[in-house]
Amino acid sequence: MGAAPAWAERACWLRAATRRAHLPAAVPRRRGRALLSYVVPPLAVGARFPTSHTQHWESAAMARLLAARGFDVDIISYHNRWFRPRAAYDVVIDVRHNLERLAPRLPDARLVMHLDTQHTLALVAAEHRRLLDLQRRRGVTLQPRRFERPNRGVELAHAATVAGNTATLETYAYCRTPLYEVPVASAVEWPRPAERDVDAVRTRFLWLGSAGMVHKGLDLALEVFARNPDLHLTVCGPVHAEEDFVAAYRRELFETPNIDTRGFVDVGSAAFQRIAESVIGIVYPSCSEGCAGSVVTALHAGLVPVVSRASGVDTGDAGVVLERCTHDEIEAAVRSIAEADAAELRERAHAAWVLARRRYTRTAFLSRYRAVLDEVL
Repeated sequence: MGAAPAWAERACWLRAATRRAHLPAAVPRRRGRALLSYVVPPLAVGARFPTSHTQHWESAAMARLLAARGFDVDIISYHNRWFRPRAAYDVVIDVRHNLERLAPRLPDARLVMHLDTQHTLALVAAEHRRLLDLQRRRGVTLQPRRFERPNRGVELAHAATVAGNTATLETYAYCRTPLYEVPVASAVEWPRPAERDVDAVRTRFLWLGSAGMVHKGLDLALEVFARNPDLHLTVCGPVHAEEDFVAAYRRELFETPNIDTRGFVDVGSAAFQRIAESVIGIVYPSCSEGCAGSVVTALHAGLVPVVSRASGVDTGDAGVVLERCTHDEIEAAVRSIAEADAAELRERAHAAWVLARRRYTRTAFLSRYRAVLDEVL
C-alpha cells in the first residue's frame, strides 16, 4: 500500500491540531477555568492510550488533576496556533509555543510551562552539530528532523515543570523561573522480566527511537556495530520515513549481517517483548532529549542502558552514561557490557527494572505532579 498523498497527511494533521476537549471541574467548589495546551487525549473512563508516546496519558492525567482541584479544563493541541480565548483563564499550562502567544491576552492567568525537551535553542544546536559531523564523515548533507523555533514561554511563565535530568535542566538555568523536575510516565510497564540467558544475548543490543535518526544517534550506532561484526544491533524506529537517511545508510541498515532493521514496532506489543527478551541492552547516543521515553521503556523491559547524558535519563548503577558519544566511547561501553561477568549483567538488568519501577511510572508522575500543582497554583 502506497504512502498517503501530502494533502491527505496535511488534512489529518489539521484535524488533530484543531481538536478540542473539555473536562468539567470534578468537585462542587469551582475554582475557575484552566487551559491545557498539550495533546487532546481520550478522556473516557477506561480509555486506552496509545503507546507511541507518554504524552497521551500525561495530558489526560494533568487535565484530571486540574479538574480535581476545581477547575473547568479546556484542552487544545500544542500545535493549535489558531486558538483564541473567548473567556478569561485562571491557569494556562503549555508544552511549546502557545503560552508565549497567549500570555498577553491572559494577563491575570497563572502561567505554567511543562518542558519535555531541552530548551529549543539547545535542541536545534545539538542536532545541527550532529548533522555537521555526519557531513564531514560521510560527505552528505541530511535534513534536520527535530527543528523547532526558539521558545520564550519559560521566560514568561510563573513556574515550569521539567521532564529530564541535569542535562535537561541546565538548558533552562539562564532564566529565573522556578523549575520543578517531574518524572516521565512510561507508556508501558511490565512485571519483573523473566531472567535471560545472559550468555546467549550478551552481544545483542537494541536501538529504539522515534523521528530524528541522526538526532537520536542511530548513525553513530550503525557505524560502531558495522565495524564490530561480533556484536549485533536490532533497530526499531520509523527509519523508512527519513529517505535521505536511508539513502546514506542503506548498506548498514539492510546489507550488514549483524544489523537487523525492523522499522517501527509498537512497544506495547508482544513483538516488542520478544525483541526485548533477545537483547541485553539499549544503545541510545541521542544528542538532546527531555527524558527519552524509549530509554525508559527499555528500563522497564530490564535492558542494560548505554545512553548519552543528553538522553535525560539517570541510569544509576544499571548502565553506562556516554559523555561525548564518540565512536570509540560507544564501542568501549558496548564491549564493557558484552564482556561483563554473567552475574554482573543480571544485577544490572535487575537494577534497570527496579529504577524504572521506582521512578518512571504513572504513579510516580501523578504523585510528583500533584504536589507541584498544589505548590505553584
